[in-house]
Amino acid sequence: VQTCALPIFEGLAGFNGCSGERDARLLPTHESWCVMTTLSTYRDYGLVAGALRAVRSRWRGANLAAAAAAVLVAVLSVLLLVGLIEGLFHLPTLGRVLLLVVSLVVLVGVSVIWGVRPLLRGYTDEQVARHVEERFPQLGNGLINSVQFADDSRVVSESLADRAISESARLAAQFDLAAAVGYSPLYRRLGISAALACLLMLFTVLLPGRLTNALARVLHPVDTTLGIVGGIGSIEVTPGNAEIGLGEPFEVHVRVLNRSGGRRLDGRIEWVYPDGRRVEPLTPQTEGRRVGEPLTRAEEH
Repeated sequence: VQTCALPIFEGLAGFNGCSGERDARLLPTHESWCVMTTLSTYRDYGLVAGALRAVRSRWRGANLAAAAAAVLVAVLSVLLLVGLIEGLFHLPTLGRVLLLVVSLVVLVGVSVIWGVRPLLRGYTDEQVARHVEERFPQLGNGLINSVQFADDSRVVSESLADRAISESARLAAQFDLAAAVGYSPLYRRLGISAALACLLMLFTVLLPGRLTNALARVLHPVDTTLGIVGGIGSIEVTPGNAEIGLGEPFEVHVRVLNRSGGRRLDGRIEWVYPDGRRVEPLTPQTEGRRVGEPLTRAEEH
């Protein structure tokens, strides 16, 4: 530590806690040499730094937990939205593509804004001290001043700065500084997540199969072989599985109760040969037919 003679000065050398600029009252009244100091000079700064370190750790953890809860809310919201829209209205291919794009944009946006940004956020001593002082106005600017004293290698009075830091440490010890970190955002998002999970469970109970079917159709929007759960009340195929000889006529009867508002129902029929399988589309034309009327398709091999 380098020391030197100091001229007359007024007040305590340091910074104010708001703008970070040196307070004019704390400057020497005329030209002088300053004291070169280090962090080890101040007796009680370790107490201040330790308290800020504990707050920083708790603050970072609370923000990360809140970010994870926000992503969970987004995921559950997208699942419920997809289930309701596709499960109830059965969108065409273009509609499913748009729904998939919107869902991905929402998930990525929320993950970046509320998930990645908290990971990249800095938690400096000054930021933590300012956060604590905002929660505990009784501390005044003591913590932020202590941090600025410790970071500045040139102060006009080492002894006065040391006393100011000791006073800040004594005053801070009277408060539970960890209480400056709030968990309200986390609890609020967890509550929303629980509500959304209950709605999803209710949806799956009242309309079984709709959610998983809707997710499959939206994740594979151009796959025309995926059926619509809830669009068919009952289906009867005669025969279901049969063995036939090549060259013999074979007739398949399909009886469908269509609940999809008259929309054409697409399906598949699978033919198994000794040397492999062949799948071809089976598209019953329901337009103009009475619901429940037998539909016939014949195939000769």
